[in-house]
Amino acid sequence: MLKNHNEQEELLAHKFIKRDGFEKTAVFMMNLCGLIVDTMRKKERFNIVIQYDTEAINVNIDYLDKTTNVSNVNS
Repeated sequence: MLKNHNEQEELLAHKFIKRDGFEKTAVFMMNLCGLIVDTMRKKERFNIVIQYDTEAINVNIDYLDKTTNVSNVNS
C-alpha cells in the first residue's frame, strides 16, 4: 500500500481506481474548478446546475447568470 507509511499514522481507509480513470477524473476536476474560478472572477453571482440522469449518456453542467431562484441561507 503506502511505501513511506509512518507507523504512527493509522490508515483510516484504502480505495483504488484504475490509473486511466484517475487521470480522466483529475483532468475533469481541474477543468471544472478552473471554470468555477473564472466565472467567480467575472460574475458577482451565478448558478451552477448539474443535470444527472442515469439513462443519459452525458451529464450537463450549466453556468447561469440569472440568480433569482437562489436561496440565501447566509443572510
